[in-house]
Parts: sequence; structure tokens; C-alpha cells
Amino acid sequence: MPLRGPPGFPAPVVSVVGRSGVGKTLVMERLIKEFKGRGRRVAAVKHAAHGFQLDRPGTDSWRLVQAGAPLVILTSPGQAAVLESMAGEPDLEALAARYLAGVDLVLVEGYKDKPFSKIEVWWSRVGGALLCQGPELMALVCDRPFDVKVPQFAFEDTVSLANFLEKQLSA
Repeated sequence: MPLRGPPGFPAPVVSVVGRSGVGKTLVMERLIKEFKGRGRRVAAVKHAAHGFQLDRPGTDSWRLVQAGAPLVILTSPGQAAVLESMAGEPDLEALAARYLAGVDLVLVEGYKDKPFSKIEVWWSRVGGALLCQGPELMALVCDRPFDVKVPQFAFEDTVSLANFLEKQLSA
């Protein structure tokens, strides 16, 4: 199944899902490093279901947000960050259209209910049933085999997982 971007996304999207503590971020980190070495640009989206605080109280940018600026852009040599105040859950498709142009692949941590192709990460120390078993499940990263009809990769086998994704991107 070739990877395509869903409507509103400028690049293919793969959601990395799994229970808390199974290594989703580690799998994404390794894939990003592997693809960067291949000359691919991979963006990452992290869903923080319980909220987050990027800025610190008392900083100039925090003060600007507190004053009511709906958008504050922080810049420094080599990086930039956008602090945008939003009511409710942000529209992921709108954010993707705005910020993700020019990437080859978007890895999303979370959003297991979105209709994205999914890689589930499963670790026996955490246990539990698989979260995804429908047609969106494209691969498993796990430490024991499962009776499912998708490719399964060991945690250490980032190269094979990247090769699998590369093949889907090229299809």
C-alpha cells in the first residue's frame, strides 16, 4: 500500500501508536536519524493529550502571550518556534498545511483515532492487547511475534523498518 498524505497534508503521514512507555518516541527518533542519513526530510508531530508548556513564566515571549498576542514567533540562530494560542484542540490538517510543506514524511506520535497509516509499538514489559488491528495498521515494532498479517520489526532493526517505509514512499 503506497503512502500518501491525507487531505490537507502536503506529505505522507504515519502515526506511531502504542501504550505509554513502550518506546514510541525512541522508534520515531531512530527513524528520523535513519532517514536523515538517507537525505530524507522527516517532520515529527507529538500529540500531548494532557497539555504542555513550551515557554517559561517570566520570559519575554511568555509575557507577550500573557499580554494577549495570539501568535508569538521566537527566533534564534538555527531555529524558530511558534507559540499560537488556540481554543480547544488544534486542527491538525490546518497546522500540517501551514508548517509541513517540503518534507518527505510526517511521523505523528499519537492521534490513534485519526485515519493515518499506523505503526504500533508493543513491548512485553508494558503488555496489553494491540491497540490497532484494522486496515490502517501497516507494521509492528515489538519484542515478540504476533499473529497478525503485517510486517513485524524488532526494536533494534530500524534499518529494515526504514527500508519498508521507503518502499511504501516510492510505490
